[in-house]
Amino acid sequence: MERSLTYSGFDDGGLTTSAEVAKIMEEAYEAVAYGVMTPTEAAKDIVQKLNDFLARQ
Repeated sequence: MERSLTYSGFDDGGLTTSAEVAKIMEEAYEAVAYGVMTPTEAAKDIVQKLNDFLARQ
């Protein structure tokens, strides 16, 4: 998790290192690591949460 957060980048909307985005990713990593979600479920959850986040911007 920490390693992936060290990579900051750009997308069409600008920087992608928002604290909320990082929290969404961290929660997904933890859910997969502790067996709460499968990687597929976590990916779907991330997409939904990121879309919700972007819609609020």
